[in-house]
Amino acid sequence: MNAIISLLPDPFKQKVEQLWDQLENEVGLRGIRAVPFPHFSWQGAQEYEENGLELILKTMAGLSKPIKVQTSGLGLFTGKSPVLFINVIKSPQLMRMHQQIWSGTRPIGKEFNLYYESDLWQPHISIAMEDVTPEKIGQVMEKLSVIEFNWTFEIDNFAYFVSDSPTGRIKHKFLFGQKT
Repeated sequence: MNAIISLLPDPFKQKVEQLWDQLENEVGLRGIRAVPFPHFSWQGAQEYEENGLELILKTMAGLSKPIKVQTSGLGLFTGKSPVLFINVIKSPQLMRMHQQIWSGTRPIGKEFNLYYESDLWQPHISIAMEDVTPEKIGQVMEKLSVIEFNWTFEIDNFAYFVSDSPTGRIKHKFLFGQKT
């Protein structure tokens, strides 16, 4: 799946990478390395018309100012393939930006991931996925339950993530406020 994401700023990018390293070294979880860029996602789709997407994201980023983001604690998406994450609080500013992205990209995307629709969207920063098992969840929670996850930072970018390789890649990145 391809996605519109925002990459985390330093030092929060490093904090997430350190958590990934800790869970790999102490619990044996490596699945998060499938998408090795600390981020949160706005939308996912099987395919986008790329020229249109580039124009939309460039325009939106050029007109945008950095957005304050707050996190609060850990969460878990349950099911066959559990995902452990840091919860991103849905602020009104974040919701407006999310709605603008969906309005702008609906005509140029195919097979959208419906979990990113407004009603279901739970913005989050993934900490463990792909190889999370019921047996390992307890170990992970024991390690992470003592860490404070009430973070505040600003995001200043949109990035286009494409899953055309084992770890995917960032194909385009647009900084807020740049009208190039």
